[in-house]
Amino acid sequence: MADSDSDSSAVNINANAKANATDPTLTPSDPRSPFFMPTSDSPDGSIHKPAAIASDETHAWTLCNSMINNWIHNTIDPLLKPYIHYFSTAKALWDDLRERYSIQNAPKIYQLKSNLFQLRQQGMSVSNYYTKLRGAWDELDVARALPDCPHGSNCPVTQYITKEMANDRVYQFLLGLDNAMFGTIRTQLLNQPLLPSLNKAYSTLV
Repeated sequence: MADSDSDSSAVNINANAKANATDPTLTPSDPRSPFFMPTSDSPDGSIHKPAAIASDETHAWTLCNSMINNWIHNTIDPLLKPYIHYFSTAKALWDDLRERYSIQNAPKIYQLKSNLFQLRQQGMSVSNYYTKLRGAWDELDVARALPDCPHGSNCPVTQYITKEMANDRVYQFLLGLDNAMFGTIRTQLLNQPLLPSLNKAYSTLV
């Protein structure tokens, strides 16, 4: 009797897995989806092709890949279609299009960097000066986003670059302050054993 119950449960589980594999309403964030995985298993949010050739997961992955491939081909400019290469995965197709047709933001980045280079407090309140800096930095982040790392947020190189960029912004914020009013406190902040964060430096001044 116990074996019969176990067999029945196994059949039900397999049936549910097959149904979920082709259910278009399930998203990767749904625990019922064959593509669901904890963040720790996929830090960058990518879904790799399953290793098993004949499996429900591979079947579902192939359906999704074909759907996205078709979506790209159906929405792209007709004049570009003759120049689109064949790729077995939607990701490879998207990466090729992005590399060939993405527009560089060099003029915008140049202008933002020029504005930041010249930006000083010059009698503004600390709050207004800080707000102007943050606005320019946010625009620069959009125009010059860091590339995605396969290791996601745990990538040591990305973490190092992010930390150095944050430190550079602290230096720039302190550099542009009016010397007469904030020269002494700026020196105190720079002489601390650890460079304070931007928010900490700002809160010290207001």
